[in-house]
Amino acid sequence: MSKSSIIKHTFTYLPRKHPYRVITEEAVLKDWNPNGWASTPLAKMCSFQWAYRGQILRMIRLEPDNARKLIYAANCYPTGFEAKPFTLFCRNSLGCPWCLVRKAVDVYKQIKEQAKIQNLNHLLCWRAKSVPIPANIPGSSGQIPLPFFRGDRGPHYWAKAGLTIQTVVPAYDINLTVRHIGFQLVQMDKEMAESIAVRYAKAGLAVESIDAKDRDLLMKTIGTYFKVPWSQLLEETCLPEFMQLRTGFKHRNLIRVSGRVTPNPEEATNGKEERT
Repeated sequence: MSKSSIIKHTFTYLPRKHPYRVITEEAVLKDWNPNGWASTPLAKMCSFQWAYRGQILRMIRLEPDNARKLIYAANCYPTGFEAKPFTLFCRNSLGCPWCLVRKAVDVYKQIKEQAKIQNLNHLLCWRAKSVPIPANIPGSSGQIPLPFFRGDRGPHYWAKAGLTIQTVVPAYDINLTVRHIGFQLVQMDKEMAESIAVRYAKAGLAVESIDAKDRDLLMKTIGTYFKVPWSQLLEETCLPEFMQLRTGFKHRNLIRVSGRVTPNPEEATNGKEERT
């Protein structure tokens, strides 16, 4: 397995307000310009994909037995553009920028659908505590409990939310962690806003409210919450952290959805909790 196994994608722009384009640009490309020459989204995409694949190739040097799987990951179908040829998804929503964007777009679509079905206009967006990523140690289960709140207590219950989506995204300061984030559709009034501000602050949640039916604002906000410090993680000096990111939380879906109502009212599951 060698560099010749890497598939060359060609990119053309999606419509300016396409969810995949907006969220990819906000979450992945907005702050990406390590060499100072990439001024357009297309130039940033080419530069970013080159850097991401370079980090994957460094992993292959250390793990030659996993070369086939890692080349498969390097060829994961990019988001934000019309890319040719089509390649399969690696489905690593922590260590792959494209699969993380796919998760973000799925969150956007669920919020948009449920705002219409449940006639809810306010979206609460919050960030909670960070948790460590499990080390890939032989003989270890690597199963650190996820920080998700249950549907019958915590933010979903406090806000009487019609929909709550919780997930985690990579964060990097001194150490590599994952940040717990959440999105909630609520019916907001002054009393509810005051109650939420107090309870969420006590729980250590940094919360903001936006108009759930403002499509442009919704896409940009979700992109911001799914932003990852890729400029750091794709540096050669951060290869151990990048490898940990790709191998931590194996076989975990890393998302919890509470209160979703199906489009058919007869099949409504409002108030129930599901893992997807």
